[in-house]
Amino acid sequence: MERYFVDVKQIGHWYERYEVEAESEEAAKKNWHNGDMTDAYEHCVFESKVKEVEEA
Repeated sequence: MERYFVDVKQIGHWYERYEVEAESEEAAKKNWHNGDMTDAYEHCVFESKVKEVEEA
């Protein structure tokens, strides 16, 4: 039996939480990218696609 390396692209989503200083919720929503990421959670993979296979 042969051995192979298989590269797989995972397609899905996850959520990131940012701490943002702002004057209102609307301003925080618009300027989330100026905040500091505090957490990433709920990693969901919807689809896997084989990208490449090579013999080991």
